[in-house]
Amino acid sequence: VALGCLAVPLLVPLLVPLVPLVPLLVLTGCSEQVATVEKSDTVAGDFDGNDGAGTTLDPLPPVPESQILDDGRVFSHAPGKLAQLVTYLKELRENEGIEIFVAIYGFLDGETVEQRANRLRKAWADRNTGVVVVYESGSEGMSFVATDEIDAALTRHDINMILQQAGTAAQEQKGAENQIEAAVHTLADSLLSKLDRRKRANELTSKKRLLVVSTTLACVILMALIGIVVTRFINRAE
Repeated sequence: VALGCLAVPLLVPLLVPLVPLVPLLVLTGCSEQVATVEKSDTVAGDFDGNDGAGTTLDPLPPVPESQILDDGRVFSHAPGKLAQLVTYLKELRENEGIEIFVAIYGFLDGETVEQRANRLRKAWADRNTGVVVVYESGSEGMSFVATDEIDAALTRHDINMILQQAGTAAQEQKGAENQIEAAVHTLADSLLSKLDRRKRANELTSKKRLLVVSTTLACVILMALIGIVVTRFINRAE
């Protein structure tokens, strides 16, 4: 038994597999018109619409059932495209559990698209897995903010990459409705890919840990048995 116990520390380091390194992705840039923002607990404006200077901000509307608020009337001339996007968002929520909320304005009074995105995240998607997209047609400014659930599931680097990719996809399109559609589809595809990769990586890590524990335990038992046999053999020889 003593021999088995002494051998275990020598065997364990040989059994622990190397943890695979997650390849780093190069972060791409965004133009000034497309901003990616992190969630913030100190945004300009609280949940009730009061900014830090005491100015009353526009009240936030309730969560739209379609997940799209088109106050800027961007889709007024393309109702078919709007209907397709609503259907897509619904299927994404029901089939994948991911919710993307889109708020479209003509002009924002008293706050930036980034600030409005953060306020809407708290009001619409505080406990959801997804992203809030805010688009201001007057300035062609677009902002994205990930929810807490996404922050918990992915690294900040992964989230920034996803939001940057959505911004790039929007910039490549002409017309507000096409920019919004491209951003939404890119967000969805990137989120699904990253979340699935993260899930598989976590499952693989769990399997490796289980393998290490099982192998180590088997070696301990084996060495203990060898120690018992050797001890009995020595006792008989004496």
